[in-house]
Amino acid sequence: MPNQRPHRRSPIARLLFCDSLTFWGGGEHWIVQVGSALSERGWEITVAGRHDAELLKRAQSAGLETVAWSYKRDFDLGTMRAASRWIAGNKPDAVLVTTGRDIRTAGLAAKHHRIPVVWRMGPKPKKNIVHRLTGSLIDHVLAPSETVRQEIQPFSWLKNKVNVIPNGIAITPAPTPDQIRAARNSLGVPDSALLCLYVGRLMAGKGIDTLIEAFAEIHKQYPPAILSVIGAGPGEAVARERSAALRLNGVVSFHGYMSDPSYYFDACDLLMLPSRYESFSYVLLEAMLRAKPCITTRAGAIPEVVGEDAAVLIPPGDPAALAQATMTLAGDPDRRSRLGKTGRQRVIDHFDLAKTVDAVESLFRTMIKAG
Repeated sequence: MPNQRPHRRSPIARLLFCDSLTFWGGGEHWIVQVGSALSERGWEITVAGRHDAELLKRAQSAGLETVAWSYKRDFDLGTMRAASRWIAGNKPDAVLVTTGRDIRTAGLAAKHHRIPVVWRMGPKPKKNIVHRLTGSLIDHVLAPSETVRQEIQPFSWLKNKVNVIPNGIAITPAPTPDQIRAARNSLGVPDSALLCLYVGRLMAGKGIDTLIEAFAEIHKQYPPAILSVIGAGPGEAVARERSAALRLNGVVSFHGYMSDPSYYFDACDLLMLPSRYESFSYVLLEAMLRAKPCITTRAGAIPEVVGEDAAVLIPPGDPAALAQATMTLAGDPDRRSRLGKTGRQRVIDHFDLAKTVDAVESLFRTMIKAG
């Protein structure tokens, strides 16, 4: 049964946002953030996801209506039927999907009812026949970066459908020295420690292996450095085992998935994100907004997010480069401060959530008006 909230009188339009992933990530964050903002502006938003998914829990907490479907497999007939019944009964003006599986379930149901479909794309699709056939069902692609747009140029079935709308974040004040001190005290971080932070899925694509290898060298050269790892994923067991093998117990700490790692963001001295690919990165925005210096890679859309002066950029998959960059910043607090200030200003100038929502709202208005 869907989670209902009182309907607004005469909504601007009704939108269905669909996401079948089991874990919480950037796409799910986008749905709740943008969906909530559109709801406040008078749009009626429903979020569809898997039963017991973190997405639905957060959407409900944000006051959004939700509906749970099974999403057992690609072309899942049960989900198609459930989506078709929901669409027939609620008559949304548009449906937004985030994955290929969503296209091949809720997207197919939407097209059956002649409802336009928007693909909010993260990583680029594959070039196989399934993606080509079902990708052709899409009316518009919403790409979070110019990098993604360029990557999908060879996909002829998406030609002239791509709109680049960068992700955004609500602008809030950077933590004060008192707030930073309180966060560090709460986490038991001594003043003398250089607290490095990683937040994200624990998997090879995010570079967690590179990070653990690099930190072994960092600890040798600079014992005050410690690393907090926030997140879970398929690479967690290997990362923990490698950390133990390198005798980093007490130096690298694993805290698992957290719904709100704000205290760690506030308390850290720098953020480390050694990803091998990113279509964007909310984690970088979270750190930069708090005026935290970042060490990350020249991979995917990361240079678009941080620019040239708001972070230290290194090659992906290079533990030595990551260790060297960390050591350089560890010995240069003035540069850390400059990077933090530059990063925060970049977020304010380019990634204000209000601008993102304006662009998304404009896209939906234009699409709905065109019929």
